Amino acid sequence: MTSYSERLSILASSEIQDLYSIPYLNPQEQEYFFTLNDEELTIVNRLNTTKNRIHLILMLGYFRIKRVCLVYKWHEIADDYYYIAQRYYPKASKKKKNLNRQTRSELYKKVFAIEGFKRCDKTVSEAMASHLLGRAKHYMDHRELFYNALTWLKSREVAVPGYSTLQKIISKAVNNEETRLEHLIKKHLPNKEDFRKLLNRDGGQCGLNVLKKLPKSNKPGENNGELSRHEVLNDLADRANKLIRKLKLSVGNIRYFAKCCRDYNIRDLRELKDEKALIYLICFVETRFQQSNDSLTVSFFVAYKDVEDQSKDYRDEQVISQALALAETIKKVPQLINLFVDKSLSNDLDLGAFRKKAFRIISETDIPLVSQSIGNATPDKAHFKWEYFDSHFSQVIYKIRPLFRALNIKCRGNAILDQQIAVTKQALKSGNMVPPIDGRIMKHRDKKYIKVDDKQRI
Repeated sequence: MTSYSERLSILASSEIQDLYSIPYLNPQEQEYFFTLNDEELTIVNRLNTTKNRIHLILMLGYFRIKRVCLVYKWHEIADDYYYIAQRYYPKASKKKKNLNRQTRSELYKKVFAIEGFKRCDKTVSEAMASHLLGRAKHYMDHRELFYNALTWLKSREVAVPGYSTLQKIISKAVNNEETRLEHLIKKHLPNKEDFRKLLNRDGGQCGLNVLKKLPKSNKPGENNGELSRHEVLNDLADRANKLIRKLKLSVGNIRYFAKCCRDYNIRDLRELKDEKALIYLICFVETRFQQSNDSLTVSFFVAYKDVEDQSKDYRDEQVISQALALAETIKKVPQLINLFVDKSLSNDLDLGAFRKKAFRIISETDIPLVSQSIGNATPDKAHFKWEYFDSHFSQVIYKIRPLFRALNIKCRGNAILDQQIAVTKQALKSGNMVPPIDGRIMKHRDKKYIKVDDKQRI
């Protein structure tokens, strides 16, 4: 863990420079920020020397841009100094003189008095430390804590202290929260190996680097890889979830620690203190398992829709094909009717012989379809959809079944469907024949196509 004496690296050098450096002002900005009202000008003119008056106006303008007590050198402020001198005190000396520390401190007291701000003293620092400790329990991201500290200071009209001061306070807040979590990990996770094995070099499918991989699409090939990762995550997810509840981790910190785990390589994680690495791994497992569930759920619906759409295309093709075939067959209906007035046929001809002659004109299987067509009966389109499922069931087995088995599907307020899912998954897992579908969850119009059990009861 980070010791109190150490300071976290929070901002990049360029960001620190941007916050604590002298702002560059164009002529319009100089006019705006260095303009004083009568009351402010009266306070400034009470100072004994023109040099200090110019520096006070300078500090006041900079403070209005950045609520920071800036330390500067002559070359950094020369243009602004000359502008103020020319505007307010044109006869003042333009000698290049820096302020000493004591004078700067006295001038900033006047800046605070004019602006209604105060310095970040010990009392304020302690209050801010307490605030940041509470924030760290919700979201421990160091940058977020830094900018939250700036917001907190602004809301209380406190000047921003030096970067090292903020580093120290934030480091302490982070350290205290990490220490709390470390003790809880020791208490509630006696067996660490199930999680530690994720960091093994030869982890294979159980290795962290493999689990970090995300599917690039919802295609079966990508789904197979994600299903393997889901199986590994599933074995750890329940324990991770229980530990997170005992650690009282916020949603923000779960995401933050999981991100740390993704961003660190395995070597870096192994170099961390055991408990800290375990926190990262536990949160990674929790978020990655949810992510995997979401991905596989989408894949399930994509695969289902793909097979469903293909069945509809097949159905429509078959309906059109059947309609074209029937159009040709219907032309033969007059021949079929003429059999009844054919003088060459004896009245003593038995029904069987008559049927044979009729079936030579229109086949036995086509006569019901022709009859439906002539009678304007709606063709049974659903028949072709189920015919497609029967003939292409391998697609269901290949695309949908693995996803169905992996996902923990629950039906809110439908105990019957829940029971059907459970017994079906159990049968698939054990290699047994899938049981008949409970008739109560089927639409009446679909029952004639599927083997159902209307007697089944929970």
